[in-house]
Amino acid sequence: MALPSALLSLSQSLLLLLLPLLPPPLLAKQLTGTARTHRTSQRSPARPSPTDSCGPQEYWSPGHCCLLCPAGEHVREPCSHPHTRGQCDKCDPGTFTRLPNGLESCLLCGTCREDQDEVAECTATSNTRCQCRQGRFYKAPGDEEFCTRCSTCPEGTVVLQQCNSTADTVCGPPGPEGRHRLWLVGSFVIFSAVLGITIVTARTKKPKDGGFQPVCSGPPSSACSELESLEESE
Repeated sequence: MALPSALLSLSQSLLLLLLPLLPPPLLAKQLTGTARTHRTSQRSPARPSPTDSCGPQEYWSPGHCCLLCPAGEHVREPCSHPHTRGQCDKCDPGTFTRLPNGLESCLLCGTCREDQDEVAECTATSNTRCQCRQGRFYKAPGDEEFCTRCSTCPEGTVVLQQCNSTADTVCGPPGPEGRHRLWLVGSFVIFSAVLGITIVTARTKKPKDGGFQPVCSGPPSSACSELESLEESE
């Protein structure tokens, strides 16, 4: 049994004696390969990311995945078993969660600014909704940070679209329809004025000496004969 041990010791001694005689590149390759093998053997196996193992309706809790709490609630206690739901609490007044979540607390409700009007109160599942007050609008779609004062149309243009909370005033030159409508209205006003003046003048005009003088024409009649007799007697 002592012979193998003696041979092993002898081989190790010979290897140590031969190492200085090896060419430098070969010696470096041997040492590098030994170090690489040693580092590889010490490397721990790769662990998958926690989010890779959780489903779309789950969140990562230390050690396993838990089901999300529904909208309007938050996590009070994580689950104790994988792929189950822990304990969820409803959001307190003034807080909300809009989507299923793994949050430890609900989000605070927003408040409208002085240049905004509140159009919807905050609920457990939705934040406060605000819009610009009358006379102001959001300059960029989706940008609810600043309300800009509505523009006024310059002289010679008309309002094509009124300003609202999401769009500024749209101005432009008067169109053909607008000019035609204006002409009709003006003509009607002038015609009405002329007609009224004519009627008033006709009613206030007085007849000349003796008033109305009937005129008989055509074939003789009893009425005209009597009228002529009266005129002759006068």
